[in-house]
Amino acid sequence: MKIFEVLDLSYEGKINIGNTILNKKNLNKIRNNIELAKKELKKYFINRNSVKGFIDNEKELVSYAKKNLDLALKKTIDIADEVTRKEFRFTLPWEMERCSDTVKFEDEIDWGLNPYNDNEWTFMLSRHRFFTCLTEAYLFTGDKKYLSTVEYLLKDWIENNRDIEKLKNTTWRTIESGIRIKNWVKSLEVMFSNREIDEDLLSEVLVSISEHLDYLHENNKYERILSNWVILEQQGAFIAEVFFPELKVSQLYKEETIKTLEDAIGLQVIEDGLHWEQSFQYHNEMLKCFLEFITLAEKNNITVSDFIKNKVKDMLYATLYTMKPNHCQSNYGDSDEEDLRDLMNFGAIIFKDGILKNYGNESIDLNTLLTYGYKGIEVFESLVKEELSEVSKAFEDTGLYFMRTGFNESSSYSMFKCGFLGSGHGHSDTLHLEVTCMGEDILVDSGRFSYSPSKPERIELKRPKSHNTNIINDEDFTVCTSSWSNSSVASPIKGLYKFKEGSDFVEGGHLGYINSDKPTVVNRKVVFIKPNIWVVSDEFFTNEENKYSQFYNFNNSQLQQLSNNILKYSGDKINFFVNTLNVDGGFSLEDTIVSKDYNQKYKSTRAVFSVNSKGNTFINTVMYGKTLEANKEATIKYIDVYDWQGKKMDSDIVEAISIEINNDKYTVLLVHREDPKGRKLYIVNGHRVYGRVAVIKENDNKYSVEVLAY
Repeated sequence: MKIFEVLDLSYEGKINIGNTILNKKNLNKIRNNIELAKKELKKYFINRNSVKGFIDNEKELVSYAKKNLDLALKKTIDIADEVTRKEFRFTLPWEMERCSDTVKFEDEIDWGLNPYNDNEWTFMLSRHRFFTCLTEAYLFTGDKKYLSTVEYLLKDWIENNRDIEKLKNTTWRTIESGIRIKNWVKSLEVMFSNREIDEDLLSEVLVSISEHLDYLHENNKYERILSNWVILEQQGAFIAEVFFPELKVSQLYKEETIKTLEDAIGLQVIEDGLHWEQSFQYHNEMLKCFLEFITLAEKNNITVSDFIKNKVKDMLYATLYTMKPNHCQSNYGDSDEEDLRDLMNFGAIIFKDGILKNYGNESIDLNTLLTYGYKGIEVFESLVKEELSEVSKAFEDTGLYFMRTGFNESSSYSMFKCGFLGSGHGHSDTLHLEVTCMGEDILVDSGRFSYSPSKPERIELKRPKSHNTNIINDEDFTVCTSSWSNSSVASPIKGLYKFKEGSDFVEGGHLGYINSDKPTVVNRKVVFIKPNIWVVSDEFFTNEENKYSQFYNFNNSQLQQLSNNILKYSGDKINFFVNTLNVDGGFSLEDTIVSKDYNQKYKSTRAVFSVNSKGNTFINTVMYGKTLEANKEATIKYIDVYDWQGKKMDSDIVEAISIEINNDKYTVLLVHREDPKGRKLYIVNGHRVYGRVAVIKENDNKYSVEVLAY
């Protein structure tokens, strides 16, 4: 029987079959009574206490969840009920490719089904995340129908997916294999602790897990180390190897698995703490993998290197700074709008970190509870909340800059991108700017919607026009040619940044048009005057005549064009205005879509500001939010800038914008290029300023100057 071929006959835990120790000497004797052997093997695993899983103090954990996490429990049980009826949809938090439409199998399950012309549905089906819902539903209800369904699905999947080579591009992709055995282990842990598993099935599952581990080991190639698949695969392998040390392959591969994971996090997570693929979704998927890795390792007295722990903590803090006022990540780079607070909870418990706790949920969430265990409640509640000392953050290596007033639901937030493309999950989004004003999303990333090459939205949502950036002569600076590839990529030029008490500043450019027929260098300056004003200066340096187009992708369609160069966006609690000072161009509005979850989209509006111009061109825009009660009209205009001798400066070199909003008055100084005579002192509104970018605040005969760039 194959089960005795995959078990380690010298395992230190000494597996007993009846009164006989399972070893090479006694193997033939055991084989003569296979039925007894299988029963005794089950007995061994359900009574085993030498290995720790994710859940501890099961009775207390269940009681706590029933009292405190009823909504999360209901969702879990609802999904489990659907699966018992052979109905499948993928809507859990952190499902990588969600699908809210239900597919029902009337007869046998077709594990290779592709109902929507999107392979991702097929892949999701064989990741078996719903197995954990079934065993958790049993845990919380005691209804054995959920365990019967798990057993049926396990048996059915194993029987119908034996030909690995034939199925390696569908149900046996390596990424699914790693995720799947992790979910099997989590389900088997509950089944073992409740003494509920069929002995015949147990033997089949152990053999299948051994085959999974062999397969993942064979495909653990040196050249694949930069792929997120490697982490998802090897994390699943590690979990299975730790939970089933009785398997021969567990002892053979475990140390190599750990080494691969350490190599992978070292290469994939760059020095600023963000994942190289330029996608928050995959950054956080990798983070989740390592949080689970650390949890299971420490429970089983396996040493985790300081190198891995430090990298994981860096990732947690990177995730924290990406958090929008609604507690979610942006749709940046193939990402869904996921709530990040569960990761903060998990990280706070593992690292005993009061800052992370401060930005998580008020109490432990269901996923963290079921992954860390009941002891996590005590750790979480013992932590004292702490605030971050600085709320704005530059990730210089990745080229992502976060400017904000805070982390509460009424805060303002911006993200600016001037970094490398990343992997195939990266979009054509250089100089992209997101804006959330006083808690309301205004300018957003349009999302991903689908990976399917048959759906036009895939490439459309990756293009520059689906981001808040600009292009020249209707040509994309980074040209996307398929779901995962590009024919050319703009080289970013990272500029200066400075975060101060009253204002934040960042700038960056790219060389996407340097080799075109009309060579042009692009630069963007962003000044965020806290809490509600953004000044954007797009600078194009060239000797040619070009058409310039700026894109503004709004969160929804509540947009009006008040004039040729002024827009008004109506939010729930604020009105938001976009005022472009370039009078030679004008706005046009067009229909677009926003996708905040995979396979979901809704209609929205995109504004496009276009202008034709020859030579160096500067498009300056002031954007600002006002409460619905604020009726005073804003005044925005250019004012003259003088040099130290009183000579008026050329606007091709320097400009100043006066902004009066709600009794607040600011003047923003923008130096576009260096004065051939040498930059000296500028006089702006009677104030002396030396610098390239500055904000002058004037109120009640008092003024202050913040220089943001020299």
